[in-house]
Amino acid sequence: MKKFKTAFLALTLTLILTPFLQSCLDDDDDYYLAIATFRTAENNDNYFVLDNGETMYPQHATYSTLEDGQRVHIYFDILDEKVSGYDYNIKVRGIEKILTKELFVMDEETVDSIGDDKINITGIWFGDGYLNIRFKFKGTRNPSKLHMVNLVRNEIEGANENEEAGYISLEFRHNAYEDYEAEDLDGIVSFKGPFTEKEMKGLKIRYRSIYDGIKYTKIDFKEEETTATSFSSGSGTTITGITYQ
Repeated sequence: MKKFKTAFLALTLTLILTPFLQSCLDDDDDYYLAIATFRTAENNDNYFVLDNGETMYPQHATYSTLEDGQRVHIYFDILDEKVSGYDYNIKVRGIEKILTKELFVMDEETVDSIGDDKINITGIWFGDGYLNIRFKFKGTRNPSKLHMVNLVRNEIEGANENEEAGYISLEFRHNAYEDYEAEDLDGIVSFKGPFTEKEMKGLKIRYRSIYDGIKYTKIDFKEEETTATSFSSGSGTTITGITYQ
């Protein structure tokens, strides 16, 4: 029986199709699911950091295709044996990359390539120093149609007319490259920080919504890091994919 429940996050369609999934997840198997950051220690040990700062040590696993700082969906079992210096000892059952990017500075020369096509922000949060955005857009599942998303600091003169005191003005931009608006599709992207600036409350992010024109969403910087467990349990989740960059 296929079933899935989540407390902290909702699994969305991701940028990487199933070839990166490192092991099969059987329909009746129980496992944990989390969003995490891949890290490499000084002794070349690999580990994962959850959004609340907790660390997970993967037993008997190496990851030549992952770079330090890559965000991932990780599927795993928690092992009883403790590993010194880590909050959890885990057996990895599968990994999918999450699109991980840096802030883009946009000017007159780059504005056309970034695009400003319709997109909705459906979830936004800070975790492990990243700004994470879940989003919805319209397109096809054609792998040759590559959409692009960026978090932009707009440096074009007059662009930030709706600045708000205490908030850093950014833009969430989408380039659909003229893909046909066939259906609603979902994605997730993580942007590298830091985003904080002295005496600033948070971020104010502009985006061109699917139905309601230009909209803004605000997110305040966390005063305290969450201590809640940032993974959830599932069974038999099927992963499907779309492509974006």
